[in-house]
Amino acid sequence: LKDRASTNWHYLFDTIRGTEKAIFSNATNAEGTYANTLTAFNSDGFTLGSDNATNQNSNAYVAWAWDAGSSTVSNTDGSITTSVRANPSAGFSIVKASVAASLTGGPTLGHGLNKKPEFILGKNLDSTIYWYAYHKDLSDSHYLIPHLTSAQQNSGAVWGTHSSLDSSIFRIGTGTPASMWIPSGTNDCIFYVWTSVEGFSAFGRFYGNSSTDGVFQYCGFTPRWILLKRDDGSVD
Repeated sequence: LKDRASTNWHYLFDTIRGTEKAIFSNATNAEGTYANTLTAFNSDGFTLGSDNATNQNSNAYVAWAWDAGSSTVSNTDGSITTSVRANPSAGFSIVKASVAASLTGGPTLGHGLNKKPEFILGKNLDSTIYWYAYHKDLSDSHYLIPHLTSAQQNSGAVWGTHSSLDSSIFRIGTGTPASMWIPSGTNDCIFYVWTSVEGFSAFGRFYGNSSTDGVFQYCGFTPRWILLKRDDGSVD
């Protein structure tokens, strides 16, 4: 959710973490409980409380919502057991895991999509660690920090390599997760995982031409929501 009439932050909620549990796509803040924000996930939408950040009188809001299926299950496909809510037909899943800084070998996590992920957003819920993004068309072992202007960064310690993902799992780093994900102890992490579905979603890379007759990107459908990020320069 985002208040379009003020500088209130982007509030992100999901069914695995529960109502009133927010994280912020524009900041590194850990998860917090914010009363009277999103108070219910319903079969046909969601319910908001009276908090001004999410329901200020007369302010205009925008919200993006993905259907991650009807149930949360325990997934043991990876080296860490995950809580997963997946909708393979829509190419989207939510993955939550408790990750220890002491783990070695680049722990793997099951995602439930039955297809290799193409885009992942991940966040440590207990610490002020960056958001990290994986995209299938970044250079191998590279990642993005979505809320910063930085170009793609080079470190296998975040996602490993493109070969680290398959139809069942993705990997956190190539060594110990402590280097990027977990500062110490054991922290909960959340991951939003997407893969393309023909006629529904698409993920790709293009090169600009600095022309008013801009680059055409074929999606195969009329997009309803588009996310863009330059990966070779420091811009928003």
